[in-house]
Amino acid sequence: DVKIFRALILGELERGQSQYQALCFITRLNHNEIIPSESMARLRQKNPQAIRTAEEKRNTEMLSMNVTVNLTRSWQLSAHIHNMCSVAREAVYTRQADATHWLDKGKLAPEL
Repeated sequence: DVKIFRALILGELERGQSQYQALCFITRLNHNEIIPSESMARLRQKNPQAIRTAEEKRNTEMLSMNVTVNLTRSWQLSAHIHNMCSVAREAVYTRQADATHWLDKGKLAPEL
């Protein structure tokens, strides 16, 4: 399971920059980070107009994405990576710890 973050950095056209630059970041998804869809549906049914806020305050998480991901081989992890990150092309990154985990689990070929 993976988390995919896609960032679009807007360029300054008057400076000759492209319209935007896309970056993609991939990391492991821990199962305790998922809210089951059934739970979300029940909450919406109880009071659909309610504005919900987080029940817990989490600290800022700093991740060092120091490994480049080969987009043509990303299907081994998830089909969603290519769909979400195709505009990023050579700007797809992950953490060394995540790459090592996926290699150990056999989900990735060594040429990441």
